[in-house]
Amino acid sequence: MKKQILAVCILLLGATATNAQTEKGSIIAGVNGSFSFQSTHSSKSLEFGFNPYALYFVRQNFALGLSIENNFSMFKAKSETYNRKVQQYELLFTPEMRKYFGSGKLKPFIGLSTGFIFNRYSDSEWHPKGNEFEFYLAPEAGLTWWLNDRVFIDLKAKYDLINTNYRTGDNNKIGINVGIGFKLGK
Repeated sequence: MKKQILAVCILLLGATATNAQTEKGSIIAGVNGSFSFQSTHSSKSLEFGFNPYALYFVRQNFALGLSIENNFSMFKAKSETYNRKVQQYELLFTPEMRKYFGSGKLKPFIGLSTGFIFNRYSDSEWHPKGNEFEFYLAPEAGLTWWLNDRVFIDLKAKYDLINTNYRTGDNNKIGINVGIGFKLGK
C-alpha cells in the first residue's frame, strides 16, 4: 500500500510540473517559522521563531539573499531543591545562498547561511542578564513547492555547524522551519 501511495504522489508531482520561477533576475520573499514545546514532570521548554527573508536569483536556480531570524526560547526547571528559569532572544542577520534543482513544482535546494547573532539572555542561576554578538555558519537543505507561478511553501532543515554561543552549546543543532513565500515583480 505504501508503494502505491508513493507512486501516486510521484505521478501527481510529475503531472503538475512547471517552471518554478527560479530564473535569473527573479526575486522571492517569504517568511518561515518554527515552534517546539516540551514538558516533563520537572521541566518545561518552549522555542519559537519568525524569520522573514528575500532572495535574488543571480543565475538560473542560484539565489543570494538575506534572512532576518528572530528566535525566542524559554526553559524552566523546578524541584524541591532547584528552581531555574532561562530566557533567550536571538536576532540573526544572515546572508544566505541557495542552489535549486529540477524544473517542476517541487524543487529541492541546498544552501549555506552565515552571519552574526545578537543574543539577549537571562538566567536565574548564572549570569543574571547579558547581551553579546556571536558568529555562526549553517548549511541547509529543503524543498520549495510552488502552488502557482507566484506562491510557494518552503520546508527547510538547517544544521548549526559553527555557533560561538558557548552558553547554549548550539553547535550541531538541527532546526526545521516551514513557511510561505511569494515571487515579487513580473
